[in-house]
Amino acid sequence: MASSFISTIAEALKRFFECVKNLVKKVINGILNFFKEIVNYFKSLRLIKNKDIPFIANPEQFKDMIKNAPVKNVGIFEATYNAETDEIENARYLAADDVDEQTKEVLGNEQLVVLN
Repeated sequence: MASSFISTIAEALKRFFECVKNLVKKVINGILNFFKEIVNYFKSLRLIKNKDIPFIANPEQFKDMIKNAPVKNVGIFEATYNAETDEIENARYLAADDVDEQTKEVLGNEQLVVLN
């Protein structure tokens, strides 16, 4: 049973990353309209004031920020899997110089570990 549950989460992760990859770039033929594209997009997300902070960035400056960001040796992707919607939620990536012994023990040689 645990094996099929992990397979289900792995498939949801694949779909999640496919969506992220597809949503990262939208090509507009013509002129980008601030209200039509940016404001309406953020409005469609139904953001919570003082919790969700929308932002836009100049891509060249953003690239420079990424290039100059500190490089870490290890990373952990963590998220929750919503079994009702079959979607990955609450995702975040943690980067660090190393992981503690407990994290090493929990992960072992596994690619995916379900916590309960």
